[in-house]
Amino acid sequence: MDGKTLFDNKCGVCHGIDRAAARRETKEKWASIVKEMQGKKADWISDAEAAKIVDYLAADHGKK
Repeated sequence: MDGKTLFDNKCGVCHGIDRAAARRETKEKWASIVKEMQGKKADWISDAEAAKIVDYLAADHGKK
């Protein structure tokens, strides 16, 4: 599954892409945010899925 699909399926349960699209963050900051979200529900987002989500967010909603 690609990062956008994972975002939609995993992150979209609580909030939509509009919340992420409103931000521009570095890849490191996106990784921190996704890690924090992983902690909200155990085993919902695996580390492998988180990495794909971070790559997607950094590519599409990253600071240039």
